[in-house]
Amino acid sequence: MDPVANPYAPGAGSQPPELAGRSEIVSRTETTLARVKAGRHAKSFMLVGLRGVGKTVLLNRIAQIAEDDGYTATVIEAPEGKSLPELLIPCLRKILFQLDTKEKVTVAVKRGMMVLKSFAKAVKVTVGEVEIGLDIDAEKGTGDSGDLDTDLADLFEVIGAAAKARNTAR
Repeated sequence: MDPVANPYAPGAGSQPPELAGRSEIVSRTETTLARVKAGRHAKSFMLVGLRGVGKTVLLNRIAQIAEDDGYTATVIEAPEGKSLPELLIPCLRKILFQLDTKEKVTVAVKRGMMVLKSFAKAVKVTVGEVEIGLDIDAEKGTGDSGDLDTDLADLFEVIGAAAKARNTAR
């Protein structure tokens, strides 16, 4: 095959001209997002596969579909040696600040920030030598048990409520 015309272009996250054979994943993404927007439960899914099969490209496409549908999405790279809270806290903090617009600051967004602070303190997360901080008091009793399973579920629930309170699909 002509190397210039060959659509296969290996490289982490490099978008090919077409996501051949991935229409089922794209359709499932659109269905899941539509169900969530309608207030219905949706079954989550994970992309797994060997290095170089297109997982990052698909994740970027899923994030774009979500953003086009009014959601706020973020793609997180997970390098070795970093904990899940270290990866999530900066991204969730950014999302909460995006929800916290000056013309309409909601109680739910403020609560989201308080629970994020509780979560960060409970897992004692610092990024580099800097401790993640929010200029707000922590909420006691939610997201602060130190049990990642429980606290993460609490945190996501509160952030989802903040997004819903902003009348967005986020």
